Amino acid sequence: MEWVSKVIGVIKIPLKILLPALWLFSGVLTLLNDNTLTMLNLLEWKNQNGFVFGLMFSITSCLLVVYFAYYVKEKLSNFILKFTLKRKTMKRIFKMNDAEMSVIVLLYNSPGYSGTLNYNEPIIQWLLARNFIFSGRQQRVTMSVFDNAIPLRVTLQPFVYQALDYYKPKIEKKIYKLESKANKEKDPKKKSNIVEQMENMKDYFNTIYYRGETNND
Repeated sequence: MEWVSKVIGVIKIPLKILLPALWLFSGVLTLLNDNTLTMLNLLEWKNQNGFVFGLMFSITSCLLVVYFAYYVKEKLSNFILKFTLKRKTMKRIFKMNDAEMSVIVLLYNSPGYSGTLNYNEPIIQWLLARNFIFSGRQQRVTMSVFDNAIPLRVTLQPFVYQALDYYKPKIEKKIYKLESKANKEKDPKKKSNIVEQMENMKDYFNTIYYRGETNND
């Protein structure tokens, strides 16, 4: 059977093609009846190497099952990540402090979601390290002799501004529902809680989408 390994080494078959081919080949020689193998002139070869073909079929079957399970797991993980990424991104943004959020808001409301910031600022380095903003691979930078600032051109990562775009109408809708609920609520204490929740949400909304300016629409 050395010729098999030599042929594989010469033609360099990709694993995703080789593995199913070996499984099919060994399965045919292992499972086909003798009459069919006789017609194909393979019966004698099977009898001489039956153990090898049976072992090959068992091993490739196990590998294919494991590979398929891993493939399904990866696809499922990617789907779950894609499905929950926007929600998780918004939660992370809402947990930022004022300085961190101000950078996100500045870039989000800038042309092309880009701007020039000071690389020496720890906040900028923190956002770069956590992949919220991107600076590119190569930039020509110079340090200011007056304040030791290093101007750096950065942009928001797509997943950040996509999450902000996605949730804008949803937050507006939530504010509208809270406003309607507050107008209908008769209990003063409950109404006060609803109004407070609505005002907090309005503050976040105006901060992110209007840079702190009140939306008059």
